[in-house]
Amino acid sequence: LKAIDECNKTGVRLSIGHMRRFSPARLKIRELIQSGALGRPVTWKISLYASFTELYRGTDWTWKMDQGGGLFLDGSIHDCDFAHWTLGHPQSVFAHSRRLIPSVEAPTELMAHVIFEHGDALIIDNTWQEGNVGLDQTPTLVNRIVGPAGAIIIEDDYNFTWCRRPGQTRRYGWDPAALEPTGLGWKWMFYT
Repeated sequence: LKAIDECNKTGVRLSIGHMRRFSPARLKIRELIQSGALGRPVTWKISLYASFTELYRGTDWTWKMDQGGGLFLDGSIHDCDFAHWTLGHPQSVFAHSRRLIPSVEAPTELMAHVIFEHGDALIIDNTWQEGNVGLDQTPTLVNRIVGPAGAIIIEDDYNFTWCRRPGQTRRYGWDPAALEPTGLGWKWMFYT
């Protein structure tokens, strides 16, 4: 509330950094879902495992409860915001988070199941792990939206594949280097 009051006093705009609302791929996905191209209801499944060696032993702000808030507030909140914006108002939520790494303050694991007003669902199962404990350090991500008439496989904020029927797929992609203004790369969404 202090930030809102201060912005109102000084005439400065305040915005929450939900950059996925500016992702070209996500905007197209939202259009496809809302037009009924996948049918309704849809189920959106996000499952992420990431090994964060660079955040070793809680020295990074994202691991601190009062600064970054952990896994949900750093990354998963963007997916929840986009799902709410796209699928409507949540009607029921079951969520659980916990801290798997004793040396950090914030949750490193999140499980959530959300049902929206039109019967759509969001299922999240995300885990951060400190260091490499025998698994490839490349993040493992499953990010799919499935409906009665098709599915969308989200690769990132600039690429996805729409699967309509067996053998009928269409890949969508935007080169961030080609978007105006140029020179921002993957950070283009943040700027926009």
